[in-house]
Amino acid sequence: MKHTLDYVVSGTSYMRLSNPNIAFDKTNTSIVSMLIKKLVQDQFSHKFSLLYNAHTEHSFGDRFKPYHDAAHSIHADSGGLQIITQGMTITDELKEKVYRNQAKGADVGMCFDEIPVILTGERSDRNDVKQRFFDHENYEELARKTGRNVKTVRNF
Repeated sequence: MKHTLDYVVSGTSYMRLSNPNIAFDKTNTSIVSMLIKKLVQDQFSHKFSLLYNAHTEHSFGDRFKPYHDAAHSIHADSGGLQIITQGMTITDELKEKVYRNQAKGADVGMCFDEIPVILTGERSDRNDVKQRFFDHENYEELARKTGRNVKTVRNF
């Protein structure tokens, strides 16, 4: 049985592929697409895909369209962890906005996972594990909410 690895690259903002001066310039996107195809796509039967955060990087779906022929697929995360660690509240309106972005700009969208975390302050940085803790009391209900989010995202 032959297996294929789909390497989904995150942190794409650091690659500058989403920079409007690159993403909307035909010469630049042609060169980047050629490099993706030649250097990484289908090497050793592997695929190469791009990932963006549909909450914090909402414009990336449009900016990645020129690379769609070179990349295997475009993935869009919901941004739930970033919302929680910024001390924001995930509302139905915010979910819908993110899901619509994913439907428009990505081949693969990820639902909001209701993270069982308790913050000790108003916010927590990404690598700060001292100001957030696992919520033992509510994890089952939050897991059920995640399941409902999966059902919701299928409608977009």
